Amino acid sequence: MKPFGISKVIACGMVAAAALLASEVQAKTVVNKAVVRAVRGSAQYSAKGQSQWQNVKVGMQFPPNTVIRTAPDSTVDLFLNQNGPVVRVTSDTSLGLDKLSYETGGVEDTIETQLDLRNGRILGNVKKLAAASRYEIKTPRGVAAIRGTEYDISANGVMHCVSGQFQVAYVLPNGQVQLVTVNAGQTAVPPSGNQAPQVSPTTGRPEAGQINTAIQGFRNETGGFTPANNPAPVPTPGVGGGATGTGPTGPTRTETGTGGTVPVGTIRTPYAPHND
Repeated sequence: MKPFGISKVIACGMVAAAALLASEVQAKTVVNKAVVRAVRGSAQYSAKGQSQWQNVKVGMQFPPNTVIRTAPDSTVDLFLNQNGPVVRVTSDTSLGLDKLSYETGGVEDTIETQLDLRNGRILGNVKKLAAASRYEIKTPRGVAAIRGTEYDISANGVMHCVSGQFQVAYVLPNGQVQLVTVNAGQTAVPPSGNQAPQVSPTTGRPEAGQINTAIQGFRNETGGFTPANNPAPVPTPGVGGGATGTGPTGPTRTETGTGGTVPVGTIRTPYAPHND
């Protein structure tokens, strides 16, 4: 019988140590919150289980299952940190924060963001995501699956890709779903009648100038948002739980009356377009 050998003993010890280390390093899932960084005009929110609408203020922190709605000539800027980082809720818009979570401690950090754009329009900036991450925007016409992108998306299903790339799963009149890819500088238009969804250059559309102006303003006004300059948290009636970032007051303001090559976002049927 051959001796077991010191090298084999060492190897077995290393395997056991690695297994022990792996068991100790557990992935941790954190439920995130959206921090209100700026309010222009007026806006309201409704938390889960609450029928009453309350005024949105800078410094409020909204967990998942919160709905935000803006008045005419009003906008709200939300800092989602790991789950964004930034979303602008534009005038006459209702946006539901369905899911905001991230997982740390694995091979790479992953996020899961699900937004429900019920009506109106939002602008957003999404950092490059890990392959296992999800960032989806649900509209009445389809679902956009986003990765590392600047976007301008409306609830009517017209979706502009400013930079990066995303995919949209549109619901056809017969109930089937058709997937289209939208690259930087392109706009996707939902199906109409017997016509399939269309993707074309944004520059040829009448609203191209408006989109460019809106995105430039969005970049200039939100580009400096970081966790370190989050405003001090303020009470958020109807919303429980603790605060997220509590850094010094940053560049926020309230104005009144002013107007890789990984597969791009897999669409999952449990988070399907709604029909309400």
